Amino acid sequence: VLKAGAAYVPLEMSYPHERLALLLEDSGAPVLVTRSDWESSLPSFFGATLLLDDEAPLLARKPTHAPAVPSSADSLAYVMFTSGSTGRPKGVMVPHRGVVRLVCGASYFRFGPEHRYLQLAPTAFDGSTIEIWGALLHGAQLVLAPPHSLSLEELAAFFRRHAPTSVSLTTALFEQMALHQGET
Repeated sequence: VLKAGAAYVPLEMSYPHERLALLLEDSGAPVLVTRSDWESSLPSFFGATLLLDDEAPLLARKPTHAPAVPSSADSLAYVMFTSGSTGRPKGVMVPHRGVVRLVCGASYFRFGPEHRYLQLAPTAFDGSTIEIWGALLHGAQLVLAPPHSLSLEELAAFFRRHAPTSVSLTTALFEQMALHQGET
């Protein structure tokens, strides 16, 4: 999406149908990129729909280099919608410079090609920005957690299986994991 000079709007599939419809309408997105198994869960969309799994063979034959599309630090990278505490979600437009400022040269987190960064935050939550782009802009591997909430046992098994070297956790989740670790 970014290589094509476009911006993205992450949607959380667990959101109510009405909220998804509102976000799609407010964003003005001309293309919806999704999977065929999610298509029936999405509201009507009047733009083009690209089903990644159906189009995978065609997409695999396309060039991998970025097309010659002008972009700058001020170009829009993504639109993140607020939780809607006022009753209506508000789209916050984030330019490329905002992402780069957050993750490049950050002294509060180490990113590098030797890291395996676990993405736990939903993509529609702004906290996912550091997980996704921190890893990808530094050549690290991004390990995707399942889209559903994991129990402590499932999370511990996921950690053992995928061996992430970096993860962002809330204090409460870290404490629960530390306590659970002592039980296993």
